Amino acid sequence: MQCPPQYTVLDLNTGARYCTMTGVTDVAKEANPHYMRIWWSAGGTDISYQYSDEAKADLLSVGVVPNPRFDSDFEIWVATKPADACALGVLPPEQCTAYLPSGYSSGNQ
Repeated sequence: MQCPPQYTVLDLNTGARYCTMTGVTDVAKEANPHYMRIWWSAGGTDISYQYSDEAKADLLSVGVVPNPRFDSDFEIWVATKPADACALGVLPPEQCTAYLPSGYSSGNQ
């Protein structure tokens, strides 16, 4: 599993990265294997739903508002960790000039 950036934590003492969401389940619908992902923490006490555009549209079509947590957690992460978002290529290069060291460009890993 590739941990979403908003749930990735860097241990400053060891340099190790770990994911606060320890499990993921993929939900497929017909020909869409990426319909939805359900992320959870150890013990299943912390859950976040990652919807595809199709899944969001399907829910809205029956009057159900998709849980916004995954997207709002991501937006908060981008706003509070702009250098990380730039380094991962999440933000466009024109927004990253102030956050990246000289000679470093958005998209470099």
